[in-house]
Amino acid sequence: MKGHFDHHGLAVFYLQRHAAELLMKAPLRLAIAVQDYREQLNLPRPAFPLPAQRDRAGKLHALRALLKDLKKMAAALGVADVPEQLSAAVQSIMKFEDDPTWSRYSYRLATRRGVKTFVRHMSKEVVLPLGEIQNMLQCANVALGTIWPFHTATMMGGLGELYHDLVCIAGEID
Repeated sequence: MKGHFDHHGLAVFYLQRHAAELLMKAPLRLAIAVQDYREQLNLPRPAFPLPAQRDRAGKLHALRALLKDLKKMAAALGVADVPEQLSAAVQSIMKFEDDPTWSRYSYRLATRRGVKTFVRHMSKEVVLPLGEIQNMLQCANVALGTIWPFHTATMMGGLGELYHDLVCIAGEID
């Protein structure tokens, strides 16, 4: 509703943004664990993760970069593609967000060429499609699947199966 800035809406948006980030980091981190096991067992492994991808999966909050890494991981490890709902949720979030702190803080200090500038995030009122984003995130969560049981048609199920097989080869479980 125009003229009625809703601070709760920003909090919900921030949580949705964080949920999208975590939905991408879970399979990335599991894929890294798969690759680490392959390395320990001296098994061939595709060129994932690169050092920068490993770092981003642990520390980065940039949704576009994480989504790009997720797509590269899926191709490298031969698991299910990134669910379209997750890509759509990220695109929807990025329509509003110019910085990962956009919905978290009302401003940030940016440094360009050694000069600090004050950047105000909320310079104008916007209408956030919270219901649509929530629905996309829920569908993306279901489409990603779970690590157990192994539904290899899903990304997490495929990664779970890879991880399980490697743990068996390592003799840690039967």
